[in-house]
Amino acid sequence: MKPMIRTKILLKKFVKASLYPLHGFPVTYWYRGDGHILMLHRVRPKSKTKRLKTVEELEATPEYLEKLINHYIKSGYTFLSMDELYEVIQLKSGIKKFVAFTLDDGYGDNYHFAYPVFLKYKIPFTIYVSNSFPEGRANMWWYYLENLVVANKFIEVEDPTNKNVTRLNCSSDKDKHLAFHTARRIIINNLTSDKIESVRGLFGEENTVPDKELLRAMSWEEIKELSDDPLVTIGCHTLNHLNLSILKKEQMIHEIVESRRQLTEKLKKTIHHFAFPFGSKEEVSERELAFISQSGFKTVVTSFKEVFKIDRADAKKLPRLFFSGNSGFRNQINGTRHFINKFFPD
Repeated sequence: MKPMIRTKILLKKFVKASLYPLHGFPVTYWYRGDGHILMLHRVRPKSKTKRLKTVEELEATPEYLEKLINHYIKSGYTFLSMDELYEVIQLKSGIKKFVAFTLDDGYGDNYHFAYPVFLKYKIPFTIYVSNSFPEGRANMWWYYLENLVVANKFIEVEDPTNKNVTRLNCSSDKDKHLAFHTARRIIINNLTSDKIESVRGLFGEENTVPDKELLRAMSWEEIKELSDDPLVTIGCHTLNHLNLSILKKEQMIHEIVESRRQLTEKLKKTIHHFAFPFGSKEEVSERELAFISQSGFKTVVTSFKEVFKIDRADAKKLPRLFFSGNSGFRNQINGTRHFINKFFPD
């Protein structure tokens, strides 16, 4: 092999390795930080039904979570609750290699499968609850959309606002991935509290989810039990899990304020922490950040892809790493080791 060609191949491999997707997004070789907040959603046994990989990535098995915790223990990480992380940020102290576990939405498996694992190792964690979940009125449209994409060669999605219909190809796995995210974006950008029922209608009465456990949410009783455990922090995740940036200002405020009021009333304690639904820069505008910064929360987490440095961290706009439990444990941990060795030096 010619030296020039070999050099190009090695450079290509280096760039690819440098952009290794850890926890759901590329991390560059030049990343430096003090620790990270992990964002999970589901902890449950692997589904036996055919799934769409892009959605199944939101899930990790209890065994996988336990291996991950052991990995962090062996790697010398400090486990922080969100209250503890807030104090560290306020003091601007340099705890190196910290990790904070967070879970979004309020799925039933958080109580039945995640909680026992965290309890076994005495690991603090936070669940950001969307009130519609324990209230039994959550519109988990993403699972109905997943079922449609998996089962069909194409789907048609009607824009809830202008009624325009988009036809999406679902022939191959790659097409299904693209179709899901295209349809997801259409819905996220148009779903308001007064359109929830119209979005339900997009999928039809006959479209059922094969794995009914996917739709199971925690009850208020289970959330209260978790809240009473010092290891567990319950945070606010709005009433209906909507894209706040498309709502009218009064609707946006209602989603946040009323959610927090109900949680405070149900749990008999002040709610100090908030997570934006979806949470990327496409769904979080300066308007929401300005309001939330004045709302009395200690911390606010996003899905922003930013370096976490304690000495310059903004507690009202904290980045998180999306954790994928869908890939093989060895591959994920190898990537994590690379992340620790290169980007979190002792």
